[in-house]
Amino acid sequence: MSNKILIPFPNKLISKTFKNEKGIYFFNGLYFYSADKNMISKKLPSYIKNKIKLKKKTEQDELIKKLDFNYPIFKRWGHLDSNLKIDYDLHIYKINAISTILKELRIEKVIFFTSIPHHVDTVVFNIACEKALIKKFFLYGNPISQTVLVRKETTSFEDSQYLRFKNPFIYQTEHLLDKVVQNKILNKQKEGDFRNTSITRWWKINIYSSLLFHFLSRIKKFINLKFEKDYNFFSIYKIIKNQKDYLRLYESEMLSEKSFFTQASKEQPELLIAAHFQPEATTFPEGWEYSNHISIVKKIRQLGYKRKIYYKEHFASKRYSDSIVGLTRVGLERDKFYYETLKDLGCVFLDYNFNLSLEKKFNEIILPVTITGSIAYERSLMGYKTIISGKPWYQGMPGTIDLRKINSLEVLNQKWLEQEEFIKISAKKFLIDLCNSSLPNLSGTATGTPLKSQREINKFKEFFINFFLKADIL
Repeated sequence: MSNKILIPFPNKLISKTFKNEKGIYFFNGLYFYSADKNMISKKLPSYIKNKIKLKKKTEQDELIKKLDFNYPIFKRWGHLDSNLKIDYDLHIYKINAISTILKELRIEKVIFFTSIPHHVDTVVFNIACEKALIKKFFLYGNPISQTVLVRKETTSFEDSQYLRFKNPFIYQTEHLLDKVVQNKILNKQKEGDFRNTSITRWWKINIYSSLLFHFLSRIKKFINLKFEKDYNFFSIYKIIKNQKDYLRLYESEMLSEKSFFTQASKEQPELLIAAHFQPEATTFPEGWEYSNHISIVKKIRQLGYKRKIYYKEHFASKRYSDSIVGLTRVGLERDKFYYETLKDLGCVFLDYNFNLSLEKKFNEIILPVTITGSIAYERSLMGYKTIISGKPWYQGMPGTIDLRKINSLEVLNQKWLEQEEFIKISAKKFLIDLCNSSLPNLSGTATGTPLKSQREINKFKEFFINFFLKADIL
């Protein structure tokens, strides 16, 4: 059996690391080529001249269904300003062309140096792999140790499996988990959290500087011949205005921490949605069918919960721009309609800086709900439970309550608020076992900080080749 692997969209460091390695192939968006240069590069056929016909209408319908499911990604990256039908024709052509070439090259495994497909190009390539029935592995950014977990998909994200394996890399995982708890107890902000108002951060919450930043970045891409599809400037302005209108309404109604504790029930548990920064991969695709907070609130109401639902907006939703992603595009997910819908569904809004602490006074009355947030593993490490609606990397961890598996919320189970030593111990063991099966973060997935030491790079390369190329992985 051929044992060939392919890495799609490699950056310079990935290409350099695996240069001249036999059995490794790359795809750069246009060409397939081998790392050892033994194969003449294979170009995707022209869309106009070589439009591949599908054998059955049902096959095309299935691909359209998969593309439709990924609508939030098309929306995030500006593909709604164009004719989506024409885009779909192009994507279906690419899916079939890529799938055909993968089979011709007899590729056995595809390794994505990203946590999950959350850009249009990786979505298309991922669907092509599914069509070709090729094993897929994703190097998922581990927020605990800044390493990468190995996530395997058999067919789709829904059946993800995080691999455990004998690891030559040694991590101080227990120490890192203790630090997570200590930082939470001390209310120490995570690196990258946006809670200060220093002048160096001012431009991120200013509309005009954000528009200017976006305009300059578009010019830079044009000069560098990077012609990426995106929203026109009128649409960009509307997205920012949506965000501004939402923030104005939210701030006019939000409760302070003191006001919350004055009105919260002392007899019955209260549900609190710890909202995510959006749009972001941690909500879609990782949220799956519950990637939107409105959907979550509706589900909670369908399960019979009739009390107020407290909603705390993510503090980063105040940003219009970011130095890494550029325009945050929060206005695609937050606008006047979003605010009014949550309000109509009985949500009460809390201050951005409301402290979701691990103090007893908080945990005696509040049960948080998150899609895939870090609040769940922070609480589990202290012995507390959290409702999750998505499919996070820590899915199955003790202390998490899957929203999909709850039969009724007419009366909240008081035991869900109890601190349990068993959860504290078993959650820590769960996370240690999982995090210890991770690899050094070669390309800086989810951190932006790639490996710099050649010794570390070589060690990663040796393990990668043995693990993915030579070993017969499940």
